[in-house]
Amino acid sequence: MIALTMKKTHTIQLFLILFFFSLTLSASQQTNYKALESGFSPITILTTTAVGKQLFKLYQNAENGPAEIFLALEKVSKTPDFFENPYYQFAYYRIHHKLELSRGQPIKSENAIKQLLKYGLDNNIAWIIAEAQMWQATFHAKRSENDIGLKLLDKAIITAKQKNYLRLLGRSYNARAIMLSFQDKHYLAQQEYLKALEVFKNYPGDPYLSKISSNIAVIFTDMELWQKAQEYNNQAIKYYQETNIKSAHQLAAFHINAAYIEKHLTDDDSAAKQKFHLDLALKYTKESGIIRVLTLVEIELSEYWLNNQEFELSLSFAQKCLFNAIKIKDLDSSGECSLLEGQVYMALEKFDKAETFLLNSLDYFDQSDSIISHHNAYEQLFYLHKTQHNFEQALKFKELFHQTKIKHLFNTRNDKINHLEQKYAVQSKQQKITLLSTENQLKSAKLAQQSLREQLWLLCLLLALIAFYYLIRRHIKLKSSNTQLYHQSHHDALTGLFNRRYFEEYMNTLPLDDNKTYILAIIDIDYFKRVNDTYGHDIGDEVLCHFASILAENIKHHGFVTRWGGEEFVITFSQSNLENVKPLLSIIKDTIQNTKIKTAKGNLSITASIGVSATIKAKSLKNQWSIAIKDADKALYKAKKSGRNHIVYTY
Repeated sequence: MIALTMKKTHTIQLFLILFFFSLTLSASQQTNYKALESGFSPITILTTTAVGKQLFKLYQNAENGPAEIFLALEKVSKTPDFFENPYYQFAYYRIHHKLELSRGQPIKSENAIKQLLKYGLDNNIAWIIAEAQMWQATFHAKRSENDIGLKLLDKAIITAKQKNYLRLLGRSYNARAIMLSFQDKHYLAQQEYLKALEVFKNYPGDPYLSKISSNIAVIFTDMELWQKAQEYNNQAIKYYQETNIKSAHQLAAFHINAAYIEKHLTDDDSAAKQKFHLDLALKYTKESGIIRVLTLVEIELSEYWLNNQEFELSLSFAQKCLFNAIKIKDLDSSGECSLLEGQVYMALEKFDKAETFLLNSLDYFDQSDSIISHHNAYEQLFYLHKTQHNFEQALKFKELFHQTKIKHLFNTRNDKINHLEQKYAVQSKQQKITLLSTENQLKSAKLAQQSLREQLWLLCLLLALIAFYYLIRRHIKLKSSNTQLYHQSHHDALTGLFNRRYFEEYMNTLPLDDNKTYILAIIDIDYFKRVNDTYGHDIGDEVLCHFASILAENIKHHGFVTRWGGEEFVITFSQSNLENVKPLLSIIKDTIQNTKIKTAKGNLSITASIGVSATIKAKSLKNQWSIAIKDADKALYKAKKSGRNHIVYTY
């Protein structure tokens, strides 16, 4: 079996980064500045002078004709006292930042923000320092250094509040939401988006209404709620059109996201719509001239043609993508493009080339330290070796695929790989020794007992038994490996609970004549981020394991528990009604609240919030389990909003 589809998580992160950079670049162009005059606004102050108006116009047009804008900027910078005016310097470095991004020079773009930060520090200008910190946080997010980025945003938010710098405050909340979504902390991300909306909701026509809507669409995409994702992406386009902004790379970003959503919808014309959006994305990307965006479009087009078995077209886009990604030193995209090229060669059954590009993708991912991308590469290598019946190598890469899930917790991946390789090496050597020994015995028997036909037959029988023994042994070993692979693919590596894949398979295989009733409950650890931030992720994982054991112990006779993601778990009650479930959930909530969790850094106490769906029959649940999950999720949200450590039921 050859897997033709890339994993969604890394692609979604690329979309988030794309929206993060592309939309923030032009977010200031059509803002209702008069509405913001109650707070501090550098742009409002800047545009009170003739030079400032020239700078603001250059900023607005930086994307269109970077070379001409650069010359005009240098001319304006020769104005007397230009470098002594903080508002001119703010605009000067932000224009340079935008120009370099438009020219596909991310390093030079980052250097412009570093110069802005240096200017703020040298002159002790707090709002410029905060502005630079917000932008530096975006660069750290691009490198998956979210913890550093979040700390910088915390500083920017403090200064924005002190200075009543409302635009910076709203943008920082939005940036925090994006970084939290990178970490699959969707509920915390939603809270940050709501804060950002609180800042901008009274300003009709503000581009951030479009930006935030698009980011919420991406969150729904990550949650695989495709209709909701489509609704918010369309809303983002509507807000964008109301701003009258003309930005080719923003339009490209919208159409990339729309194509990705259409790929997962089941409408009859979804494939045609996906291709329509990809063609528009390619058109607008070429107009923008931004190579980083072009690589994303080429990745999606390569995957589209791969899934439609147009392998030559897929290979062409993968090769273009790899060329461009290497050109701008984008390690993540270089890895994704190499991975796609390997998948195409797998489909063409050119397995040697496929293995070369898949291994090259691992080299790029090693440099970028992208764990999720490692998952994809290892999985493809697993399918490659499985297709060639190289089961030992297939098992090795399947093991690596699962080990990367806990790589950041336990630095044992290399030890496990070495152990596995040594294990097979020892077994192979032992088999060779046994075979040589048997051959020597056979030769000795022929020389010493040529006349003893009966003994020769006994010896042949012995050899047959040995061969049969090894065949049986290999069969048992392969069966054990398959069992192990199945267990690993259906259980969460950290807690040992069932994972989402098992849950979905269970729901999709419910018999229609099953008369049982079911209830779904979502339980989420309150303030879990504080545990990670205060004690570290290792302690956070200990808390998750203790939490999981409490759930498993209390639910084992009533249903099963699934780790849904992060600190969120789903309980499936079978043959149950609310009257039976209510006391059990109360016991679980109280047990969690009253249990002191022993960790390496002392005892910790936690609480949990629970949202519960209504009772549903099996034959309905099979086709509507996602609706039941959504109802439980809404109830969980109400539990969180009502102060946490609560249970909310859906009636």
